Amino acid sequence: MAATMVVSLTAVPSWAERDPDPAPAQTSTPPAPKSGGQPAVDETVEAAKKQARETGKRVEIPERNTESTTLFANPDGKTLRVELSTEPIRVKKADGKGFTDRHHPG
Repeated sequence: MAATMVVSLTAVPSWAERDPDPAPAQTSTPPAPKSGGQPAVDETVEAAKKQARETGKRVEIPERNTESTTLFANPDGKTLRVELSTEPIRVKKADGKGFTDRHHPG
């Protein structure tokens, strides 16, 4: 029996913002953003967020799924939802391109 945990990627409680112990300094600097300091844009995720906003329904983003996670764009068009499973719900195809649902092979 598989258990699924749902995680919403929205606001974090304010108590989590207070960090009594500062994190140690990073030993390496992250790569600089491309083209004049602009953040990288994931076209696939942005398209799903747009579709979710236009349809008013959550939209699965299969290109970002893994063996045990499923990613959705929420109907607000701004936030994402990830569902985590305690065991694999899909497996990689033999050619390594994409996944096959364990319960609905196809």
